[in-house]
Amino acid sequence: ALNGMPGPYIKWFLQEMGNEGLYTLLAGHSDHTAFCQCILGFSAGPGSEPLLFIGQTPGTIVPPKADGGWGWDAIFVPDGAEHPFSTFDLEAKNRISHRAHALRQFVDYL
Repeated sequence: ALNGMPGPYIKWFLQEMGNEGLYTLLAGHSDHTAFCQCILGFSAGPGSEPLLFIGQTPGTIVPPKADGGWGWDAIFVPDGAEHPFSTFDLEAKNRISHRAHALRQFVDYL
C-alpha cells in the first residue's frame, strides 16, 4: 500500500506514530494491503555461503480497534482471517506468522 514503507523501519514508525498514525498514512489510498516479513539467515561457518529463509504473511491494514499483541498486531489482519493478529492466541498466531514460515523453511533445510 505504501510502496514498501515502512519496511524494516516499522519499529521506529510505530514509536513515533503509533498504530493510529500508521493507519492514517493510508487515508488517501484505496489499497490497504501489507505483509509481515521475516528473513532468517544461516551460515554453516567461515567461507560458507549464507542462506536466507524468507517468511511472509500477507494481510490488510484496518482501523485500530483492538489492543494487545506486538507492534502493529492491532491493525494487521492476516489474509483468510477476520480479526487482527492482536486477537489471536499465541498458538494460532505462531501457525501463520511470518516468523513461523521462515523457521519452518529453516527446519526443513536442516
